[in-house]
Amino acid sequence: MHNAAADASGPVSELTAEDLLSVLRIETAGLITALQAVLPRLRTQHTGTVLATSRQGRLGGSAIEDVVHRLAGELKPEGIHVATVAVSPGVPQELVAGAFTDLVSETAQDPATWRAAVELGIPKNLP
Repeated sequence: MHNAAADASGPVSELTAEDLLSVLRIETAGLITALQAVLPRLRTQHTGTVLATSRQGRLGGSAIEDVVHRLAGELKPEGIHVATVAVSPGVPQELVAGAFTDLVSETAQDPATWRAAVELGIPKNLP
């Protein structure tokens, strides 16, 4: 599971290119680096699950989601399930953990049923 987080503070219009690259380096490039470390073993096993967390409304979240969707299509034929859980601020940890558990369980099912993304918003009954 990849859950690296970085954030550039301040208004987006005032960020430098290096601020943005720093976030992308930690979050998105970090995902690729972690995946490449485990990919040989997953390929040998012909199975496995790679999960990443993205944060809705945060800089870099959509980059992680794009990379995960591309990896999901690339690795599914090899039996490797890649998915992301996009989490809104304030979502209880139990919901995030449940989403990860569900995605891992999917790996034992027909790859045609695998999801590449789950979006978790704040339930209406929470403050």
